[in-house]
Formats: sequence, C-alpha cells, structure tokens
Amino acid sequence: MIKLAVLGGLCVAIAIMIVWMSLFRMKEAMLDERASAVRHTVEELMMITDYYHQRFKDGVISEERAKEQAREVLRKMRNKDSGYVFAFTPDQRVVVHGSGAFKEGEFRDDVDPNGVYLIREIIKAAMNGGGYVYYSFSRPEDPGGPAYPKVAYADLYKPWNWIISTGLYIDDLNAAFKTQIKQWIGMSLVPIGLFFGLIFYLGRTIQKPVLELAIAKEQADAARAAAEAANRAKNDFLSTMSHEIRTPMNSIIGMSQLLLDTKLQPEQFYWGNIIYQSGENLLSLINDILDYTKIEDGQLQLEEIAFEICSTISDVTDGFSIKANEKSVELLVDIAADVPPCIMGDPVRFKQILYNLIGNAVKFTSAGHVLVQVTRKSDTDEGIITLSISVQDTGIGIPSDKMKCIFEKFTQADASITRRFGGTGLGLAISKKLAALMGGDLQVTSEVGKGSTFFFDMHVKRGKSNCVIVEIPDVSLKGKRALVVDDYDVCCLIVQKCLSNNMDIRADVALTAAEARQKIEAAEKENDPYDFIILDYNLGKDDGLTLSEEITQKRGDRSPLIIMLTAYGRFTSMDQMTKSGISGFLVKPFYPYQLAAVLKILLNGKQEGLTLPMVTRLSVSQMIRRDSTDKVQELMQALMGTHVLVAEDMAVNRLLMIKILDKVGCSVDTAVDGEEAYEKYMKNKFDIIFMDCHMPKVDGFESTQKIRIAESSTGKHVPIIALTADAMVGDRERCLAAGMDDHIGKPFKQEQIFQMIKQWLRRYPTSAS
Repeated sequence: MIKLAVLGGLCVAIAIMIVWMSLFRMKEAMLDERASAVRHTVEELMMITDYYHQRFKDGVISEERAKEQAREVLRKMRNKDSGYVFAFTPDQRVVVHGSGAFKEGEFRDDVDPNGVYLIREIIKAAMNGGGYVYYSFSRPEDPGGPAYPKVAYADLYKPWNWIISTGLYIDDLNAAFKTQIKQWIGMSLVPIGLFFGLIFYLGRTIQKPVLELAIAKEQADAARAAAEAANRAKNDFLSTMSHEIRTPMNSIIGMSQLLLDTKLQPEQFYWGNIIYQSGENLLSLINDILDYTKIEDGQLQLEEIAFEICSTISDVTDGFSIKANEKSVELLVDIAADVPPCIMGDPVRFKQILYNLIGNAVKFTSAGHVLVQVTRKSDTDEGIITLSISVQDTGIGIPSDKMKCIFEKFTQADASITRRFGGTGLGLAISKKLAALMGGDLQVTSEVGKGSTFFFDMHVKRGKSNCVIVEIPDVSLKGKRALVVDDYDVCCLIVQKCLSNNMDIRADVALTAAEARQKIEAAEKENDPYDFIILDYNLGKDDGLTLSEEITQKRGDRSPLIIMLTAYGRFTSMDQMTKSGISGFLVKPFYPYQLAAVLKILLNGKQEGLTLPMVTRLSVSQMIRRDSTDKVQELMQALMGTHVLVAEDMAVNRLLMIKILDKVGCSVDTAVDGEEAYEKYMKNKFDIIFMDCHMPKVDGFESTQKIRIAESSTGKHVPIIALTADAMVGDRERCLAAGMDDHIGKPFKQEQIFQMIKQWLRRYPTSAS
C-alpha cells in the first residue's frame, strides 16, 4: 500500500510538474504572440508611412500634405491590445502620440520620471534596425501614478527620420493569462482521461505556433538571403557593364576632344563635335541606369558649379541635329532674354534630363518641330532664380490614361512603342527623379496625334561666366531692321522674338520667297530698307541660295547683309554660298549670342569697308573663347617639367594620357601593368602617379599597396590618383582604402587631369612645382 501511495504521489507530482511546465510555456507563447503582434503593427505603420512618402515622390501631393496624412493614420491606429502608437524624431521631438499625453513637437519628461530613459532606449532600438524595448511606464490616464511593466517595438523610417513605436502593458497580458488559467482549471475538473488529453492538446496547441514561427523565420531568412544575393548579382552586372563600356568610351571622347583642339575646317569641326557629343550622350544613357540605382539607395548628390546654359543645351542638341534633319524635323531652341547666361547647378544632370527629353521628342516626331524653351519664372530676395524648362514636340502624343505610368521605370505608354522606336523605358523615370533633386517636378501635357510638352522648374543662382569676348566689335544693333524668311512659322517667330527682345532689332517675317521679295521692295519704297536678311535654305518651292543671289545681283553694294540659318546637312559648300551673296552662316538650333555675334561682325565689316570671309559658328566660337589660350599658358607655367607615371594596360588610353600631358609640358613615363608601375617607381622619382585599377598580372590596388609599404621606410609620399571605369557606389572608397589619394572616373576630360595635378602638387610640392 505504501508503495502504491508513493507511486501515486509520484504520479501526482509528475502531473503537477507537467501542468506547471505547460502553463509556463503557455504564458511564454502568449507573450511571444502579443509581442509579435506589436511588431507587426509597427511594420504595417512603416508600410503605410512609406505609401504616403511614395505619393509625395510621385508628385501626387506635397511633402507636408503626405506627412500630415501619415500622422492622421498614426493617431487613429492601435494594436489589438489597445497600445497607443507614437512617433518622434531622434532628437526627441514628438511627431504624433495617440494617447494625447504629449503634444506634437514636444516631449514632457515631467509626465513620467522614466520618460527620458524610455525615449533613449527606444531610439537605440530603432537606430539598430528595429527591436523590442522592455521598461516601466505610468499609464497616460494616471500621470505620476505607479509604474507598470511594458514591452514595445520601435523602428526608424529613414526618409523622414521618424521613429515609430507601439507597445502593450504586461499587466494586461497577465490578467488575460489569469482568465485563461481559470478557464483551464474549470476544464481540469473533468475525468482524469480528459485531463491528460487536455494536457496533450494544450502542448500541441502551444507547440504549433512556435513551430510555425520557426518555419516562417527560416523562410524569411532564406528570402532575405536570396534578395541580397540578387541585389549583389545586379550590382556586379552593372559594375561590369559600366566598366566594359566606359573603357572604350574614354578613348572615343578623349581623342575627339584632342581632335577638336586642332585646326579644322568648319565642316570638319561640326562632324568632330558631333562625334564628341554623341559619345557624351551615350555616356548619359549609361549613367541613367547607374544613377537610378544610386537614387533608389539615396546616394546620389548634385554638384553646384557655374555653367553656361546656352552652351550646355547646345552640347545636347548638336547630338540630335542629324537625326532630326533625317526626319525633316526642325530642332529649335528659344531662350528668353532675361535668362542669366551663366548659372550655378549640376550641368551633367541637367544635360542628362535634356538628353532624355529631346531624344524622346525627336524619336516620336515624324514631322513638324521639337522646341526647347527656357524662361525665367521668378526670383527671390535670397537670389534664387526659378527657371522653367520645357521640351515641346509635334509627335504622336500620349493617351491621357498613360501619362502617369510613363514616369515609372522600364515602362512605356504602349508595349508596341518599344518594338517601333526602341528604348529602355528608364529615361523619364530617372529624369523625374533628377528634376525633383533640382527642386522641380517633371510633368507632361499631351494630346494624341498633336504632340507633347514635358516641363519642369529648376532653382538656381546666378553664376560667374568664364566666357571672354575678345574680338567681337562693339557695334550697336539697336534700331536696325531685319527680315526673317523661313517656310516654317514657328522658326520665324523664334528668330523674330530673339532679334526683338535680345538685340532691339525691328524684325519682320516672310514664309515664302515671293512674300520676302514684296517686303524687301516695300521697305525700299518707304526709304527704310532692311539691314539684314536671315533666311532658311529650304523655302518650299524655292531655295535660299536662289533668293540670295537674286537680291544681291539686283542691288549690288546696296544689298542687305544676308545670313543663312538652316539645319545640319541642308547646305552646299561655302564657296557656293559666298557666290550667292551670303555673308554669314549658322546651323539650327542657333543661340542668341551666336546670332548677335554674326550680325555685329558683318555690320562692322560693312561700315569699315572690309572684305570678310564667311562668318560661321566656328569663327564665332573662336572669338567668344572660354579663356582657353590663357589657361593653357597658365597650366604650362605651373606644370612644366612635372614627372608623371601613367599605369594603364590599354594602349589607346596610354596614348591619350601622353597627348594630354604633353600639352602642358609634363614629362611622362608609362607602365602596362601594376608590376611594371612598381618597378619604375622604385627606379625613378615621380611627382604624381595615375594608376588604372584593373590591369593584368598586378592590378592597381596591389601596386599601390606595395608602393605605400616602400614609402613607409623613406617617409616620402607620392600622390597616386586612381583612373578607373568603375562607377558604382563604394568604388571611390575602395580606391582610398587601398592607399590612393584621389579618384577620376572614366571617361575623363583633360581639365580633370590638369586640375588633379595642380591640387596634389600644392599638397606635396616638388622641384617641378
């Protein structure tokens, strides 16, 4: 009997232990479930906040409106255990508090003495990527009362720097648990078989969510690892693609720039410049893909440097002039007279937007025109100027239901467009984001069959131009009279407005040769003849050469000065134009400063009785020079005799560097790989080294590290500049970590090389400097 009692007692003890272990596991499971619900509430609020932020990024609402709508949702949301939602910034400024205990914009630590500690712990958890915080806190309805244990979850929404959090009182959880225990005890009074069955059931019930949670966590970890692997693969592909394309592009752009620095005939200069600008445009397309990734990661920053808006737009339009001419599309530019000639901003990103907009306009227009307009919209007392930029075309247009989706990445208005016209569907998406970084919002108006207009604002400051006019005569054009002859009315109006607003010239227009003859004769009868005739080559049934020849033969010395203004490819030889009486020649799109310079040069020559050669865009560019000759002389004085080592495995790029450095009197030595670069460093004394990063045998990183180790025993330091086609985020940092002093990305311009040498010779002077 005693043995039976002991055995029975042992069974009861085991049963009690099983019961209490089950209760303990049950309470843990309940806490995990409620804590998980708190975390899910925060994750849901992060997604809701991101939704309103995305609406702001898409230009649907303002940022302030997006924040207010997000705050309104946070005020109303509560987790299922009645925990209030609150959000604040890392500097402890309250964004919203659901209980109303804290007013927005402040934090009152007098509500609870543990408040400051609480905020600090929540900030710490959020800044570490999100996490739980356990603490004691007074209930909002009883300030200063007893403290109750509480658990919360917090995470940081980075775009707005909001820390979002919610939690639950553990006492509420205990009360709910006691209620479940009472129900369980009631159920335990059933026969013993049901009791053990209930234990088994509870064990399975408790274990199931834990098992499901473990499986879900494992699946989430696997999905996260797959996403990270996919992102690494994407970045590796982009890095490889960028490197392989940029390397030959460096030779194309660099050699084209050297070619343009030589003495060329006007037509040779035009074609050479188109090669150069086409290379720049291709580079812009590559940058579109890389920049979109940088913007999505929040790592793209705009420069703020002085640049001339006319020449910057000209760089883009020159690359599309031949394509527009092939389609008989007029490519026109209209820059208002009050637009500053030089502004502060990021010329590369500005050109990138224009490249996409003008490229699309030319692509989707088969007749009519593409017009680039720049106007001055407003000024502020702080010197901020708002410019409005638009690109208008007379192309196929965009259906109204497709206007929003065209700004999405890899999207076009119609899938058939990709087959008919090509394109990646990325240009407008990147352009909209770049416009937003410049303080504007890229928008569109369109009508199917009539064309589209894309427009955005840009906030800039007035810059100081380095353009020096050295040979253009100071002749007044005010009050002179001109006749614009062009069969395309839009072009006529643009030229007329340019003459009137920019030069105070009285300008009339004629759409045909017959109308031009009538107006010329009428002006002569009124004893107020035209000083200038500005005509297009193509005048419908007639041509500009025939009309010019007729005018000059009939009037002789009394003939007005005739300037031909036409598109690329629509002109004959210079000799033929000279024989026809044409004195000046510009290609479309023209720019006000170019036309004004041509008119002043021709008018001064006529007044002085000079016989001038044909005045062209090239001759004007040589007179309106960017102080290039003085700069080359200054650089030669500063850099003459500098001993430079260039480590580069591509022969063309080595030749390019030699030619660039020869221009300013540098002494250049070369190496084909990192091993040879190190050997030449050990045998010679160099003032600066330009090091390619990717070379056979020993790459630039290893060679640099070997040089730095050798320097450690001498105490000397030679500046090493990375020359690399890598353009991904982190590539510059990798170069600096390897011991290089600075970084230049390919393709580079010769000015970057000169500036880099000057900069580092100032830090590490040599006998040459």
